[in-house]
Amino acid sequence: MDTDSLQQQLQLIYQTFSLDQSTFKLMQEMTNNYILNNKTNDYIVIPRLALWLASKQQQIVAIDGSIVYGSGISLNSIINDCQNKGITNIDQLIDVAINMVTELKVDQTCQKTLTLLKHNNQILNMFYQKMEALLLHFKMNDQNILIKNITWLLFLITKKSLNLQDVVQSTCILISILTTILSQLLNIFTTTNKILSEIKKSAAGEDEQQLQIQQFLINQFKIQDLDLFSSINLQAKQQYAELIKQNVVKQLKSNSGFSIFMVSIINSNQYKLDQQYKQLLKSDEFDERLLIPDRQKNLTPKKLTPNLNTLKSNNIKQLAMQSKYDQSREQQTTSQQQQQNRYQKLLNYELDTKITLTTNLREIKLPQTVLMSPYAQQSIVATPMTEAMEILLKSYLRMEP
Repeated sequence: MDTDSLQQQLQLIYQTFSLDQSTFKLMQEMTNNYILNNKTNDYIVIPRLALWLASKQQQIVAIDGSIVYGSGISLNSIINDCQNKGITNIDQLIDVAINMVTELKVDQTCQKTLTLLKHNNQILNMFYQKMEALLLHFKMNDQNILIKNITWLLFLITKKSLNLQDVVQSTCILISILTTILSQLLNIFTTTNKILSEIKKSAAGEDEQQLQIQQFLINQFKIQDLDLFSSINLQAKQQYAELIKQNVVKQLKSNSGFSIFMVSIINSNQYKLDQQYKQLLKSDEFDERLLIPDRQKNLTPKKLTPNLNTLKSNNIKQLAMQSKYDQSREQQTTSQQQQQNRYQKLLNYELDTKITLTTNLREIKLPQTVLMSPYAQQSIVATPMTEAMEILLKSYLRMEP
């Protein structure tokens, strides 16, 4: 066992989740026991899953005297943190967690939660693969990921808003969403699917085109209960219209009809849909956005401060739009690389380490603190306003004689 690597991960988790000492000690004990028993060197997944299991064992006495289980660490935050470290196979993640529950003899409530999550994950993966297979028929170039994300978010939001969760109901919702999406895509992109190509050629208008696409999808998904589908389809259409009305989704009219995938609005639509789902999500519910394979690349905004080269080549309006909707960098970087990236913004804080009257506080090299201490200094990323003030200060100081 590489003790140094494991200790480094434990300290990183301690700071990331702001743990109390009792939860941390139990997590550390569970991690060590499982790693020693299984002779594994997985120092990313095991400690994080151990953290979730440890948090579920904590008992907190509420103000009214009742016992509350868990210390606020959600499974969503654990999975999201693992994905940030490059772990994308959720099924495998759940299998490891179930195995840990069995070996460490943790409360069986955790196993029930994980078993249900695995079942739901397999169903949602089936839906996602069906959706992806249909969208792959379109030559969308670099917009492929954006369109997939928007389609999936519309499906998740509609399913949650209508509170229809079983497989048949979810299938009907997906068909309804895909009917709208495929109809819009046919008007923008070419398709390699022969049936969809024929629909585009033969349909007299937008309504007829949607009806033919809908029938094509009903046949693809083998829906038998058409009355149930008609009822759910009507509700899904109303929900989509409500999203348009509330300006959660914006559509623009082109020569070929309305579309939510116009270049000027596609990033905004993705961002707003992501925020809408976040509002609908309850604290104890699994975040189904985590199933989007490319979500980490597309839904996390970049730091709002551009670098110096960008400032020279773009005007302020372009920068504001880019700051709000631009795509994030890859999250699979080491902590050292992340720290270096923070220093490579508008100001390079490592150029001068001498302390003077005009030295920035962030330039001062503080002594090493004990990472395990709750008083350890946390790294703070500068806000855009702070960066702007520092630029003005630098400019002012240069102007002084």
